[in-house]
Amino acid sequence: MNTQSTTPDFSKIFVRCSSIGALMTEPQSKADKEAGNLSQTAIAECISIYSRFVDGRSTDIYSAMVIKGKRIEEDSITLLSEFDKSFYIKNDVRLHNEYITGECDIHVMPQRKIIDIKSSWTNETYLKSILSPLSKDYYWQGQGYCWLYDCDVFEIAFCLVDAPFEMIESEKRKYLWSIGNPAEFNEDIHRKIEQIEKNMTFADIPKHQRVFKHVIARNDEDIARIPAKVEKVRAELERIWKVRNHINQ
Repeated sequence: MNTQSTTPDFSKIFVRCSSIGALMTEPQSKADKEAGNLSQTAIAECISIYSRFVDGRSTDIYSAMVIKGKRIEEDSITLLSEFDKSFYIKNDVRLHNEYITGECDIHVMPQRKIIDIKSSWTNETYLKSILSPLSKDYYWQGQGYCWLYDCDVFEIAFCLVDAPFEMIESEKRKYLWSIGNPAEFNEDIHRKIEQIEKNMTFADIPKHQRVFKHVIARNDEDIARIPAKVEKVRAELERIWKVRNHINQ
């Protein structure tokens, strides 16, 4: 059967650092482990990569938390700078090697350190983040950044800063809409509106309580495992393309 298009050059696909953790997940069955097969989690990530690379479709979610994180990134960097007593600036250089690509938030030289900013949505999400073990996805993202930027240390800095004014006002409007947009506010409504603002602003919490860092050291043994996994990903992408185009394996 004729194919829909020329076979893409999957050898030119670079895996994002943020995807490495999913790809390094081990399969559940012993047979798949021994055969060196990709896990179902890794295959699901391959499907996302294929959809983005070949079909131009992305399932990135632009939730309120994601939007806030992007909007207040500079505020978080300022807070971290004050916390560390250093002057940090946002990195805008994306790098890639033969296998992976990434753009870290802060590249600190000559200390050979990468910092990634995670802006928390609420006080509760911040507390949960700093009290929970660091996820393997963050670990592998850090190894990827250390490899790309030739650094020895990766830090994840959880920061708690105010939401933008317009986001706070939007949340107030949503609340008022949910109760029918009353023409007059009673004491209970005023109290709830004040609580919405308090939930999204944090000036009353000391700055040193609004920054928490996890430190990850570079691990060259783990970094050395990444290329073989990326090659398996590229082979899986080609398999997906053949299935999509009804080509016998």
